[in-house]
Amino acid sequence: NKLIMGSAWISDFGILKNDKLLEAIKTGSLHLLIVPHDLRPQSFNEMKVFLKNLLGEIPLFEMSLNSSQFNPSTPGVVLLNKSGVLCELYTRFASAYVGGGFARSIHSVLEPYLCGARVYCGPKIERSTEYDFIAETSPKEIHLLNDPETFYNLFISNAQHSPDLKARESLLNEAESKMESIIQEIRVC
Repeated sequence: NKLIMGSAWISDFGILKNDKLLEAIKTGSLHLLIVPHDLRPQSFNEMKVFLKNLLGEIPLFEMSLNSSQFNPSTPGVVLLNKSGVLCELYTRFASAYVGGGFARSIHSVLEPYLCGARVYCGPKIERSTEYDFIAETSPKEIHLLNDPETFYNLFISNAQHSPDLKARESLLNEAESKMESIIQEIRVC
């Protein structure tokens, strides 16, 4: 199993406070990549300290543009210190936790959804029309967590099933068709 936490804040790490989840990371049966929302040095370092305390003996690997401590043969958590790659990374994960929902508000849930990932987020969705859209279009593909500690059981129960890509493909085809129509109109002008 692979999981990406995109646009993560410290407030989102309640989902990691689960013994079964930590054991899955420790044994290598769950691979976790965390991409923080705030990459400023002070915030990134605070996140590293928090994660090291939370993870205990589980290794925390930092990856950045210039260096990598990551050793793929050693189970652990990877913390990415690079901006501008999250959308591309979502395509490589069947499950994505989108951060911000246990603080101010969730970040973009449409990106991981359109990239084919099943989406999980915290309860603060009031300002997210993207959440509403996905919940209406593909309700089984987006999961709202009111209690972060319920994440792992939900994640494991869903991990046995591939995400349903039909609705996503239909949306992408419709968007492509509309874009072609707009381009044709521009050419005529």
